[in-house]
Order: sequence, then structure tokens, then C-alpha cells
Amino acid sequence: MADELGDPSDRSVTLLDMTARCGSTLVSQMVARGAPDTRVMSEPWSFVHIHGLYIQGKIGFDYYRRLLRSTTRLICKPEKKHPELKRIFIKMSHYASGQFPLLKEMFPDFKQMFITRHPKACFMSQYKVAKSAPQIWFWLGVRKRFFVDHQVMPYDDFVWWDRYRRLRADALLDVPMPPLAIGYAIAAGVDEYMRTKHNFELAMIYEDLRADPAGVMAKVFEIMGVPVDRVPAALEAMNDDAQQGVLSSRGSIKLPESDYKAVDDTFKVCDSPLRIDMSLDDLRRLIY
Repeated sequence: MADELGDPSDRSVTLLDMTARCGSTLVSQMVARGAPDTRVMSEPWSFVHIHGLYIQGKIGFDYYRRLLRSTTRLICKPEKKHPELKRIFIKMSHYASGQFPLLKEMFPDFKQMFITRHPKACFMSQYKVAKSAPQIWFWLGVRKRFFVDHQVMPYDDFVWWDRYRRLRADALLDVPMPPLAIGYAIAAGVDEYMRTKHNFELAMIYEDLRADPAGVMAKVFEIMGVPVDRVPAALEAMNDDAQQGVLSSRGSIKLPESDYKAVDDTFKVCDSPLRIDMSLDDLRRLIY
């Protein structure tokens, strides 16, 4: 079926990469509000599923590549009920970060964007989500197993494969997972972006999006081919709570310093330039 559909040629496709809990949902909702004739999708799970199959060793790389191409073609297929659609905007799950270089190779016309957030705020928000999972997940080890079986993975880097094997070993040894797994995911996602920065048309930082939403969205729309006069409509999304507290409650939480140290230690083990206490300007210099 995917071969019959072929690559999307009558619609432009934009993919958003991110480090989770970093404003990607807000960007998606602003695109949905402001961009006419555009289909917006949020984290199609088929990408995460096939990623998990590959890093768990259940399928080989060649078969994985075929599945990735077919999955993308099917998700971007024409919609008979909406022939007017000109654009597709897909916010990918952060677990799918490793797929971006492959997708650029397979679909060179796809636009790619990236968004992240200050690592301390990113970690705190992800930690809250992890802690809000049903308690039975903790007892059965479901949360930990999912984290490990679907972790972010730069596929073409043997050093990251070694780090991933150590992460799995630590999980089996019952090392406290939220700081370790979240720190690893943030470091791997940023590293994948940094190594392939040339593939991305735009990088965003959540704190800068909040400070100048009109300016950032004007850049997003320019890349997507959306009239810039649609930015005011996009900004209406900022009047609503993007997720309405479904995944976790709003507001900051107080975590023990040992958790922040564990994240920083994970950054260092991963040779990441990220630090929990880095300045926003240092993050800008790194990302932009």
C-alpha cells in the first residue's frame, strides 16, 4: 500500500523534533490555529513503535528502514475528505529523534525544525509526568521498561549504543530511573540535533518562544509557506492551556539536589555540554 502511495508530492511536510516537555505542543497548536489548509499531527505512535522494535533488536536495520519509509508514506497519504490540504505538520515524539537523519535522507524535501528548553525546566517537567503515571505501572515496572525499550538513540553512533547498553544494565540493577533516563534522553536528543544541525531549517528555545511568540511563529510560517498575516490567529492558542494539566499539574516542584546532581552526572557521562545550572545564553549559543 505504501509503495502504491509513494512519497507525498502534492503537500509540503514539516517535522518537529524536540526534547519533550519543551513547548512542542504549544507550537503545534499555534500552527493548527494559524495555518490554513494544514493537517497537524501530534506524536504519531507508529514511529515510536518501530523505533522500539529496532533498538530492542527485534528487527534488523534494513527492515527498520523499510518500515520507517512505509510508515511515513501512510501517515502523509492524501485525504479524500480533505483534498484542499496543502501542508502537513507533524510533531514527533522525542523518542523518534534518531529517525530525523534517516527521514531527511529518504524525504529531502521535508522541512525539519527543532525545539528544546532550559535543561532544568525540561527535567522538572518530565519528572512530574513520570511521577504522575498510575502507581500500578511502578509496581509492575511498566514505566521503567518503556523508558528503556524506547529510549532516544542516535543510530549511527557506536558510543551512544554503548551508553544505551549501560542504561539498560542500570535499569535491571534497579538504579533510580527518572534522573538517569530523563537526563539521558535530553542529552541524546540535543546531541542528535547538534550532529545534524545542517538538516534543520529552524531551531527554537521555549523561553524565547514565550518571550517573542510573534517573531518565532513568523519564522515557522515563512518556512512552511504560510502567510505571515496568519500569525495573530496562531497566537490565540496561547490563551488556552495546551494540555490542560492532563499529563501533570502545572507549576514548579521542589526536587532534592541529589536528583539534579544525578542529571548533571548523566550529562557528563554522555559528554553533553548541557548542565542543569547553565545560563539561558549558554543554551542559546549551543542551539542557535
